[in-house]
Amino acid sequence: MTSKSNDSDDDDGPSFREMGLDDRLLEAAAVKLAWKEPTDIQKRAIPLIMEGRDLLARGRTGSGKTGAFLIPIIQKVLDCKRLASGSSEQCVRALIMTPTKELCRQIQNVLKGMLTIKNCKPFIKNHSLNRQS
Repeated sequence: MTSKSNDSDDDDGPSFREMGLDDRLLEAAAVKLAWKEPTDIQKRAIPLIMEGRDLLARGRTGSGKTGAFLIPIIQKVLDCKRLASGSSEQCVRALIMTPTKELCRQIQNVLKGMLTIKNCKPFIKNHSLNRQS
């Protein structure tokens, strides 16, 4: 990825709608989280992740990294549910591991905000791997 200044990337890359995201996901992002347009990292990362490519990215606090990986996860689960409608197949296919409890809580809060989608019953569990608890 090349680095660009924030003032020159307004029209560089696809919008959330142009990424082909589910309308329910678009609504949750816009209404619950007030995400109207993708950030630079989201414009670059989401299409690559949706293609199934591996990605390593970094950015400053508030740059949109959490949304850059949560949006494709939720979209993939919604796609799985749509394609498996009528079958008993479970479409839970994500495990998110974080190095700190604080980061886990932050991601969990964003995820809960996005999972206001109709007919989506999330199971979110916060578990410490620290044996000294």
